[in-house]
Amino acid sequence: TGAQLTTLAEHTNSVLALAWSPDGRYLASGSADRTIRVWNSSDGSRQLLLSNQDGIVRSVAFSPDSTSVAGVAGYTATVWSLADGNEQGRLRHNDTPLMVAFSPDGQWIATSLARGGIRIWDRQSGRESRSISTKPGLNGAWFGPDSTIVACAHTDGTISLCDVATGKPLSSMHGPQRSVEWLDFSPDGRRIASCSPDMMLRIWDVTSASQVYSIRAHDAPVMCARFSSDGMAIATCGQDGLIKMWEARPDPATQPGPTTTAE
Repeated sequence: TGAQLTTLAEHTNSVLALAWSPDGRYLASGSADRTIRVWNSSDGSRQLLLSNQDGIVRSVAFSPDSTSVAGVAGYTATVWSLADGNEQGRLRHNDTPLMVAFSPDGQWIATSLARGGIRIWDRQSGRESRSISTKPGLNGAWFGPDSTIVACAHTDGTISLCDVATGKPLSSMHGPQRSVEWLDFSPDGRRIASCSPDMMLRIWDVTSASQVYSIRAHDAPVMCARFSSDGMAIATCGQDGLIKMWEARPDPATQPGPTTTAE
């Protein structure tokens, strides 16, 4: 129905990051008030309060087994146990990390750096395993479903794919957009959805590194896009305050319209 379920109002400054746990039980929020809060999705109660972070919290993420939560603040990415809030690891950087992501197989943690570059960390040891070089203007990096590649979003409108094991570039895609703000892989890893300030949602083919189709998704910059778990739908949100759901059609000649819009 699109009805509002609840409001979580404990943060004392802007909320900058959200993440659902893969098992659907928890929602994590990161804020400019230097805290991370983990909420029970069933009743909206607070599960954890992780305070006194090193700065504003720019990114949060859950491990694929829903046992850990990670957050980025200052020059550090930190991992905590979801069960008791105990710190499990602290990943320190010489540059500002913008984003943190767990690999789907749970083995790796990736952090994206403000001046460009990706650090790949071993989740168990907390040690840096390798570094992937990228050009400046990196907005973030996302693991593919099989954990072997990462897709990078750049401020010049480029999407680049890199091999996780070797760090070598695999391919790049470039459209007319000004900046790629967000990426998401389809569950089968064959396509990527990207969104940008030009109000467009673009769908890319990973194998051919080419654009499949594009949609004017919002009347304002598009901030996020997510494939559904079955790959049949794409949800987008924009600065127009709307969340839209689109049919992810395989036919590039067909321009899908939104199936649902919520304000």
